[in-house]
Amino acid sequence: MGYKAPIKVSLSLGAGAMTPWVNSATRFFGRPTQLPVASPGVPTRVYSPVKGNIRGVIYCLYSNTTAGSDEPWELFLRVNDTTDYSIGAVATTGPDRIWSKFDLNIPINVGEFINLKSVNPAWATPPSDGAGYYAQGTIIIDTD
Repeated sequence: MGYKAPIKVSLSLGAGAMTPWVNSATRFFGRPTQLPVASPGVPTRVYSPVKGNIRGVIYCLYSNTTAGSDEPWELFLRVNDTTDYSIGAVATTGPDRIWSKFDLNIPINVGEFINLKSVNPAWATPPSDGAGYYAQGTIIIDTD
């Protein structure tokens, strides 16, 4: 038997739209074609095709309308609707909000699922509702 190098697998994340904006609301999303929901569940799940460890995640939200005020906006990676891992908080009035964390070591098995959990801030000026929001992200998994 020879050495078998681990491979990296990337999973795409997204949200059909990020509106409406509700102060202090918790929302769940992940599957690129699905809208965020107020309760975790099947529509937002992204399933792992491999056994390994989640090493990183990046999620980008772009606004071409009013991006809102700069209160910290928290994002979590959620595994199997039970365990949340902080990706961090972003505070900006700019059009790009980017959450990323690449020092993770989260075990994952084939068929387990992942989604994102957003905890909206209590904005002084909320983002504008409308179709001007684009969201995408990637999860990186190292296989065993």
